[in-house]
Amino acid sequence: MYMRTAKSALVVCRSEINRLYYRGYRIADGANIELYEVYPQGTGYVAVNVADSARYVITGTGFQVIQNGAVVTEESAIGIGPQAWASAQTAVPTSTPAAPAVVLGAAGSENETGYGTAQPSSISLGSCSNSIDQITWQGWGNDVAFGTGIGCSTTGPGSRYTLVASDIGTCDGVRAYRKLKIGSNTSPTDICR
Repeated sequence: MYMRTAKSALVVCRSEINRLYYRGYRIADGANIELYEVYPQGTGYVAVNVADSARYVITGTGFQVIQNGAVVTEESAIGIGPQAWASAQTAVPTSTPAAPAVVLGAAGSENETGYGTAQPSSISLGSCSNSIDQITWQGWGNDVAFGTGIGCSTTGPGSRYTLVASDIGTCDGVRAYRKLKIGSNTSPTDICR
């Protein structure tokens, strides 16, 4: 993801060994920082600067730097992307009404990501062991959609998973896939919570 504020630019990227890292750039003086302790949190990320125990909390509206429990910097986003939470804020209205989008189930808590959104590129139940990233979908909007993605791993490259979304119906008042099967050895799970 990327974010631009009035004073800064930052990105959260995934490395070739499937680890997240953070890069920040202060526009006024060109100062920059690169951090390698980055974790998903809610719909955003937290990057930790081990050297000074500062936490960089990135959300869809901006970011904060928190040190020793106090907010030392807070900036509002003026540009964000390309995550699903960003596309809703930057969507351009169309002149013709579109068919209702199909989303993936519904989010059960604020820590979950991807659920309740259309064709998510990542899903998470709030922890690394329950997260799949880099998801690509085929047949989204059909009765059954198929996806592949990479599971989160803290010890090396993550495993590749297959996903099958099915059972389109109403979930939280919107059209959604209500069942999700992850991997070949599991049964479909109800994701309309």
